[in-house]
Amino acid sequence: MESIRALSLDMFIFFVGPLLLAAAIIYGIVMWRQRSRAVKAHSDQATRRLYKTGAEQEKRHGEA
Repeated sequence: MESIRALSLDMFIFFVGPLLLAAAIIYGIVMWRQRSRAVKAHSDQATRRLYKTGAEQEKRHGEA
């Protein structure tokens, strides 16, 4: 009885885990493609700001 329960749990994890992962990846792709122009612009601006800040910090630490 115990081995049947363990086997069914293993099969559940083996099949349901990848299905959940695939669903999450598909959801992420769909959400990524549906971003508005304003969200894309905001994301690009934030990325530029992070790179600029990182470059400034690298300069400061390089001079020390």
